[in-house]
Amino acid sequence: MEEQRHLPWEVFRLASALLPHLDRIFEQTRLSPTDLFVLSHLKHFGRQHEGEQRIILKNEMLDMLKRVYGYSAPGATRIVSKLHEEGLIEIEPLTEVQKEKYFGERTGYKHALILQPHGLGELNSFNEKLNRLFEQLTADMSGRRFTILSGALAFFSRHAYERLPLMALSNL
Repeated sequence: MEEQRHLPWEVFRLASALLPHLDRIFEQTRLSPTDLFVLSHLKHFGRQHEGEQRIILKNEMLDMLKRVYGYSAPGATRIVSKLHEEGLIEIEPLTEVQKEKYFGERTGYKHALILQPHGLGELNSFNEKLNRLFEQLTADMSGRRFTILSGALAFFSRHAYERLPLMALSNL
């Protein structure tokens, strides 16, 4: 019989201690966890648009918000609309030629979300604040331990990230 895998209890203690700091970072950047998800997904998985801008089909993001977060169709649309109103993303109708250029097909849904410089700036601000917290937490750690920790975190992050978007929150 295979042994169940559990997180070490220290992870739960760390999570509870980190939550107030994460709340403060979200507050300072005025992003919600869902906003962070949308902007990060656009940055890392969007297709190259112009300059540093990234583009994804709007219906793909709406479907992902419904599948991963369990939002209703109107709830997912409200999130995207709010990010658009705040200037973090642009909603743009694509021509058939543009859709083929960015997504390799001409037919189907043609509205796209484009990560705007302000959205990228908010995302970078969140990441900078999180990195400062990490620096503070690891400042007195030896170089060797820090290298081991960073390697383990990077490995686990890649491993988990490949699986998490496929899991709906309702499966937990």
